[in-house]
Amino acid sequence: MSVVGATAVQDYKIDITDADTEYSQELSGSVREITIQCRDATDLKCSFTEGAVDGSSPTGPYFTVKSGTVLKLQNLCLNNPTLYVAAGTGSKVAEVLVGKVSP
Repeated sequence: MSVVGATAVQDYKIDITDADTEYSQELSGSVREITIQCRDATDLKCSFTEGAVDGSSPTGPYFTVKSGTVLKLQNLCLNNPTLYVAAGTGSKVAEVLVGKVSP
């Protein structure tokens, strides 16, 4: 990961134990870039809004990382954001790489 202005990369593993259940991960620090994917071929629902991806019919706002794809958000300026994720089936893992500025 090469991010303009980023001085560190942090990786996160978010265990999605149950289907259609929202899980959260605080992305500490000054975030410049985020890359998200599911470890296997499963759609992920992702949001920065608590409650947006919870349940079998989430209300949003959220975005879907389609099966087998990677979502990359660049040129960000976020301080300690929280990422919320869910999947339609349980026993999944969301992999997240974060480029950030170290103190």
